[in-house]
Amino acid sequence: MSSYCAQSDIETVYGKDNVADWAAIDSNTSSATRIAYAISVCSEELDDVARCVGYAIPLQTEAGATPTSVQHWTAVAAGLWLYESRGAQDYDQAGLPRHGHAWRRVWKDNFLERLRDGKIRLDAVMGST
Repeated sequence: MSSYCAQSDIETVYGKDNVADWAAIDSNTSSATRIAYAISVCSEELDDVARCVGYAIPLQTEAGATPTSVQHWTAVAAGLWLYESRGAQDYDQAGLPRHGHAWRRVWKDNFLERLRDGKIRLDAVMGST
Protein backbone atom coordinates (compact mmCIF):
# COMPACT_ATOMS: atom_id res chain seq x y z
CA MET A 1 0.00 0.00 0.00
CA SER A 2 1.38 3.35 -1.05
CA SER A 3 1.10 6.56 0.93
CA TYR A 4 1.78 9.49 -1.33
CA CYS A 5 1.60 12.36 1.14
CA ALA A 6 2.09 13.18 4.80
CA GLN A 7 -0.03 15.03 7.30
CA SER A 8 2.16 18.10 6.75
CA ASP A 9 1.21 18.09 3.04
CA ILE A 10 -2.49 18.17 3.92
CA GLU A 11 -1.79 20.98 6.38
CA THR A 12 0.05 22.92 3.66
CA VAL A 13 -3.07 22.80 1.46
CA TYR A 14 -5.76 23.36 4.11
CA GLY A 15 -4.01 24.79 7.17
CA LYS A 16 -2.91 23.04 10.34
CA ASP A 17 -5.90 24.19 12.43
CA ASN A 18 -8.43 23.05 9.80
CA VAL A 19 -6.85 19.61 9.52
CA ALA A 20 -6.79 19.26 13.31
CA ASP A 21 -10.47 20.25 13.53
CA TRP A 22 -11.56 17.93 10.71
CA ALA A 23 -9.55 14.98 12.03
CA ALA A 24 -11.00 15.24 15.57
CA ILE A 25 -14.34 13.59 14.83
CA ASP A 26 -14.94 12.07 18.29
CA SER A 27 -13.14 11.02 21.45
CA ASN A 28 -13.03 7.34 20.42
CA THR A 29 -10.87 7.75 17.31
CA SER A 30 -7.47 9.41 17.30
CA SER A 31 -6.86 12.22 14.86
CA ALA A 32 -3.63 10.54 13.73
CA THR A 33 -5.57 7.36 12.88
CA ARG A 34 -8.13 9.30 10.84
CA ILE A 35 -5.44 11.24 8.96
CA ALA A 36 -3.50 8.06 8.18
CA TYR A 37 -6.71 6.39 6.98
CA ALA A 38 -7.58 9.38 4.75
CA ILE A 39 -4.11 9.28 3.20
CA SER A 40 -4.41 5.52 2.64
CA VAL A 41 -7.86 5.72 1.01
CA CYS A 42 -6.89 8.64 -1.22
CA SER A 43 -3.55 7.11 -2.22
CA GLU A 44 -5.39 3.96 -3.26
CA GLU A 45 -7.94 6.00 -5.23
CA LEU A 46 -5.10 7.52 -7.24
CA ASP A 47 -3.50 4.08 -7.69
CA ASP A 48 -6.81 2.72 -8.99
CA VAL A 49 -6.94 5.33 -11.75
CA ALA A 50 -3.22 5.15 -12.56
CA ARG A 51 -3.32 1.35 -12.73
CA CYS A 52 -6.04 1.55 -15.40
CA VAL A 53 -3.84 3.67 -17.66
CA GLY A 54 -0.70 1.57 -17.27
CA TYR A 55 1.40 3.19 -14.56
CA ALA A 56 3.53 1.02 -12.30
CA ILE A 57 2.32 1.05 -8.71
CA PRO A 58 3.54 2.61 -6.47
CA LEU A 59 3.67 5.79 -8.53
CA GLN A 60 7.24 7.05 -8.58
CA THR A 61 9.71 8.82 -10.80
CA GLU A 62 12.65 7.04 -12.42
CA ALA A 63 14.68 8.19 -9.39
CA GLY A 64 12.21 6.53 -7.00
CA ALA A 65 10.61 9.70 -5.64
CA THR A 66 6.89 10.42 -5.38
CA PRO A 67 5.96 12.83 -8.19
CA THR A 68 5.03 16.27 -6.84
CA SER A 69 1.63 16.19 -8.55
CA VAL A 70 0.83 12.82 -6.96
CA GLN A 71 1.81 14.15 -3.53
CA HIS A 72 -0.28 17.30 -4.05
CA TRP A 73 -3.44 15.60 -5.31
CA THR A 74 -3.31 12.99 -2.57
CA ALA A 75 -3.08 15.79 0.01
CA VAL A 76 -6.02 17.60 -1.61
CA ALA A 77 -8.10 14.40 -1.64
CA ALA A 78 -7.20 13.43 1.94
CA GLY A 79 -8.14 16.88 3.21
CA LEU A 80 -11.47 16.63 1.40
CA TRP A 81 -12.05 13.19 2.92
CA LEU A 82 -11.45 14.57 6.42
CA TYR A 83 -13.59 17.65 5.78
CA GLU A 84 -16.52 15.76 4.24
CA SER A 85 -16.56 12.97 6.81
CA ARG A 86 -17.74 15.44 9.43
CA GLY A 87 -20.87 16.39 7.47
CA ALA A 88 -21.92 19.97 6.75
CA GLN A 89 -19.79 22.30 8.81
CA ASP A 90 -20.07 25.47 6.73
CA TYR A 91 -23.08 27.68 6.20
CA ASP A 92 -23.85 30.41 3.71
CA GLN A 93 -25.19 33.87 4.59
CA ALA A 94 -28.75 32.51 4.67
CA GLY A 95 -27.75 29.85 7.20
CA LEU A 96 -28.00 27.00 4.69
CA PRO A 97 -25.36 24.26 4.73
CA ARG A 98 -22.72 24.56 2.04
CA HIS A 99 -19.57 22.73 1.04
CA GLY A 100 -16.76 25.22 1.55
CA HIS A 101 -14.34 23.18 -0.53
CA ALA A 102 -16.62 22.08 -3.38
CA TRP A 103 -14.32 23.77 -5.87
CA ARG A 104 -11.41 21.60 -4.66
CA ARG A 105 -13.54 18.47 -5.13
CA VAL A 106 -14.29 19.49 -8.75
CA TRP A 107 -10.63 20.35 -9.29
CA LYS A 108 -9.45 16.98 -7.91
CA ASP A 109 -12.08 15.00 -9.82
CA ASN A 110 -11.10 16.79 -13.04
CA PHE A 111 -7.47 15.83 -12.44
CA LEU A 112 -8.40 12.15 -12.02
CA GLU A 113 -10.61 12.25 -15.11
CA ARG A 114 -7.88 13.85 -17.24
CA LEU A 115 -5.40 11.24 -15.96
CA ARG A 116 -7.80 8.40 -16.74
CA ASP A 117 -8.52 9.82 -20.22
CA GLY A 118 -4.83 10.22 -21.05
CA LYS A 119 -5.03 14.02 -21.29
CA ILE A 120 -2.22 14.39 -18.78
CA ARG A 121 0.77 12.21 -18.06
CA LEU A 122 2.44 11.86 -14.69
CA ASP A 123 6.19 12.00 -14.22
CA ALA A 124 6.01 8.38 -13.13
CA VAL A 125 7.22 5.00 -14.33
CA MET A 126 4.89 3.11 -16.65
CA GLY A 127 4.21 -0.57 -15.97
CA SER A 128 5.49 -3.27 -18.26
CA THR A 129 3.04 -4.36 -20.93
